[in-house]
Amino acid sequence: MTPLRKATLLSMAAGAIELQLERGWRARVSIVDGHTGRFTLLPPDGFREPRTWALDPDGAFPLEGRRRDSLFPPDANAAATRDGDRLVLAGSHLRARIALDPFAVTWQQQVAQGQWQSCCGDRDESYAYGVSERSGTLHHWCKRDPADERYFGLGDKTGPIDLAGRRLRTRALDALGYDAKTGDPLYKHWPFFLDHHAGHACGLYYDTLAECTFDFGAEHDNYHGRYRATEIADGDLDLYIFAGPTLREALARYVAAIGGTALPPRWTLGFANTAMGLADASDAQQRIRDFLG
Repeated sequence: MTPLRKATLLSMAAGAIELQLERGWRARVSIVDGHTGRFTLLPPDGFREPRTWALDPDGAFPLEGRRRDSLFPPDANAAATRDGDRLVLAGSHLRARIALDPFAVTWQQQVAQGQWQSCCGDRDESYAYGVSERSGTLHHWCKRDPADERYFGLGDKTGPIDLAGRRLRTRALDALGYDAKTGDPLYKHWPFFLDHHAGHACGLYYDTLAECTFDFGAEHDNYHGRYRATEIADGDLDLYIFAGPTLREALARYVAAIGGTALPPRWTLGFANTAMGLADASDAQQRIRDFLG
């Protein structure tokens, strides 16, 4: 694994900052709107997943998907400035503070008029990004507060609703016979979670179809402080941050970005039965006949 430790400024304009990293990699930090930020790692040879089928700003959702680099142009109202040795990109309710060496981005949201609070931030004691060139795996490490942190999301997951302290994968796997307390992965690929600490929340969505691993504090290393980690297997690191400050607001902004779910016809909300309980039984044929009868 090769760390991407240092960044140099390539361009800074209203709504977006682009940076040069090591080994030909680049990074783009942008404000999509007043409440939404975006961080994208740009590979030297182009995106591995140049199209997305999850996000669509106009609700059209074409069958062929949308080009990743055409989505969500930067908000021209977001100001890009310098604050000492850091770069700052600020929208009306969300802003990014960027350190160049070691390279790290800290996102802050406005929780009250004129009051800003860190909602999520990269690990800045050592390095926050890395790439495994042989496997193609991308790595992202963020700071965490073990005394006051809760994580919710990732689709179907076993055990408590709060995922703090666990290591989980998002992989579309038919998990028959899983353990209801510790089994993983389950059926859905859903790389979105809510980060709640200090009484406020934000949402984080990694827009990739690649298998992801999320470590919410299971791993510990004395050299790097307390952190959580995300690994993306041979995909792209294209991260969206949805400011809250409440859980309800952060989730609503994410749902608006992906389009939500259409209300099904009322007649579909009646009796439902899974076939597995019948088909796996030793007397499956008789049970199916009984059910149909």
